[in-house]
Amino acid sequence: MTKRRVVPDFNDLDDLLAYHKLPFTLRDDQREDVENLYVFDRIALFNEVGTGKTATSTVLALAWDTEHNIVLMPPILLRQWRRWLESLHDVGEVLVYRGTPTQRQAMDLTKYRWLLMTIQIFKSDLPRIKKALGERSITTIVDEGHSIKNVGSANHKAVRDFAMGQKLQVLTGTPISSPGD
Repeated sequence: MTKRRVVPDFNDLDDLLAYHKLPFTLRDDQREDVENLYVFDRIALFNEVGTGKTATSTVLALAWDTEHNIVLMPPILLRQWRRWLESLHDVGEVLVYRGTPTQRQAMDLTKYRWLLMTIQIFKSDLPRIKKALGERSITTIVDEGHSIKNVGSANHKAVRDFAMGQKLQVLTGTPISSPGD
């Protein structure tokens, strides 16, 4: 089992934000989202593109304080998420989980608080991820959450089954067109 980071107990959102030193001040609507959604284990942010879903979801994940955070996203967002997380103070180690199957197999997932990957790699390596992280507390964040909108899809089933009993955040600014979604 990995050693838990020692961070202060936060009395409120202001303490958490001051400790992690965001490079900007959260807007009132972002603060309200964090404060209102904190009590739920499964949430969705359907805010429009460019309204700070990444920042809001990160602050919420930090407030939940799970041992690991897995962020699923399209490949084009991996670098952006890594840079964002590394710009914050003491959020834990970040791993962009990619490469060949052999390269990924050599990575010790337990050393990282943030695991960034595509949903394709997540589905491919799901047995390994489950085995490596075992019974640890995990927040799963699905950026561009429309990738799991179809309840019959392999994407949806993989995320649903993995996140059962854990924290889950779905983020998307893309409108859906089908009531079933």
